[in-house]
Amino acid sequence: MQAHLISFFEHQVPMLPEEYLPGYLARLFEMTKGVNARQLMSFNGSTQLGKLHQLFPRVASCFAYRESASECGDTLLERHLGARFWLSFVPEDDYREHIEQIMSRPKSKRSVFCGEETLNSLKPMKFCSECRNNDIKRYGASFWRANQQLTSIFYCDEHNKPLNTFKIDNKLSLKNYPVINDEVLEASIPLSDAPLLRWLHDETTVFLSAMSIEDNRYEISRIKWFITRALGTKQSGGKLIITRSINQDWRSFLAMSLSQLCMSETSYIDFADRSMNSLTRLIAQDAPVSHPLIFLLAKKYAQELTLRKII
Repeated sequence: MQAHLISFFEHQVPMLPEEYLPGYLARLFEMTKGVNARQLMSFNGSTQLGKLHQLFPRVASCFAYRESASECGDTLLERHLGARFWLSFVPEDDYREHIEQIMSRPKSKRSVFCGEETLNSLKPMKFCSECRNNDIKRYGASFWRANQQLTSIFYCDEHNKPLNTFKIDNKLSLKNYPVINDEVLEASIPLSDAPLLRWLHDETTVFLSAMSIEDNRYEISRIKWFITRALGTKQSGGKLIITRSINQDWRSFLAMSLSQLCMSETSYIDFADRSMNSLTRLIAQDAPVSHPLIFLLAKKYAQELTLRKII
């Protein structure tokens, strides 16, 4: 078994409960200044944490599934990367193949979900100002929490208030902000208490509180059937058929919803038109979900469409 230097420091400075895994690595970097960075990050094949727009960033997989890991990778990712939510949208065989590819190709930029680069604006770093105050009283500094970094989490469940968002400059990385310091607080922007944000948050929390990932996968299959019925989908030659008007209406709904969630003036019209976001792909029982956020918005669309029919 190959030993990694980071395993030594992991025992000396363990992760805090609910701590975001990339945030922990950034904090470890800060606390081990003077240690050879290449040796510290030998498990990763790079001294960089990389871009964190992915729900499952490469550095997290390399850390969790390295040979000298002291904890089961699956368990660690549930505790420190919100995997109870996002892994529910990935078939088990596809996930294991992804891990194998990442571990065998050090410079791989492979992603579990499609379109994460485009959705980068929707994934700033997030934190609760009340949690920050409590952390400082307890630890002397505040750490990034794992579940709060999920794309569709917008509130602190403990304090029932919208989170603050912090956008890291493209020239910098999380290593520049290993803790939520005064600079982060002053540059942060509180999220608005909007109905769409609350709905997405509540839906995501249901997945996070489920008994198991397998229970969540069953629930996703059930939601696909609900959406199928709500859209009045028909089958022809084994293929799902959705009317052109509904497809156009869905694309408009998706682009509008993503624009509401994005703090910049990014337009998502072209993104909504991509085949990976088509309703037929999202509701197919034998097809993986392109991205959890897109799937939740498809459920929201189906609910609103059902209400329109009732009215």
